[in-house]
Amino acid sequence: MCAILTNDSALAVCEKYLTKIAKLPHSWQYVRDKICYDYRPAKMYAVLGCAQLEKMLAFVAANRALFRRYEATFTSEYGIYMMTKPADCLSNYRLQGLDLDQGQIEKHDVNFKVSIEAGYISRQAGHLMHKLEPNRHCPRTNLGFAESLAAWLINIPSSTKLVEQVGGVWISF
Repeated sequence: MCAILTNDSALAVCEKYLTKIAKLPHSWQYVRDKICYDYRPAKMYAVLGCAQLEKMLAFVAANRALFRRYEATFTSEYGIYMMTKPADCLSNYRLQGLDLDQGQIEKHDVNFKVSIEAGYISRQAGHLMHKLEPNRHCPRTNLGFAESLAAWLINIPSSTKLVEQVGGVWISF
């Protein structure tokens, strides 16, 4: 953790913005307009940092249970699939994602709007760094796969508190 002490209010506003991901206001898109660093720890890391290691297994179990509930809800009949781990791996499922069929990609923004209006936070997996203004002129390799991934991947809520709340389909198709 760090602290920035200043008596310059303009600098304080700028530093707060830069240390909280420099995200432009939007309900589901994460568009950053500055190069920044997110100093806020993810819950999984905060748990470790707060010496609550004994709770880690319960959090992982809850994340896996939530994944199973989502997996039962989102089936191929809707053209939506849960992002799953490879067969030979073990996942904590801290982040949950939906994989859209090509036919669902055109409904991307509609899906976000419907889910947010229903009280569920969903968002794009993220804007690719090379498409953000501060990085437009930086060197890069072919990012075709990453660009297609950004079009069809949706992040959905993954809080351990949701395991009892997930019910029917909340995205309208």
